Amino acid sequence: MNASRLKATEQPIDTSTAAGKCFLDMLGVFAEFETNLRRERQLDGIAKAKAAGVYNERRFRVLESGT
Repeated sequence: MNASRLKATEQPIDTSTAAGKCFLDMLGVFAEFETNLRRERQLDGIAKAKAAGVYNERRFRVLESGT
């Protein structure tokens, strides 16, 4: 079995142990949770701005090649 392992030198993370794997998984879960919270806040803010009539959709523009 060629399993990759991570051992951080400045954090107590060693994925060759059960506790290290658990800790790394928990970090991932909290990172995803924070991303989801940020997205919810963003969508709430956009909805409020639209209701107040102050939200302008983002306009995309096509850049010519070579510029």
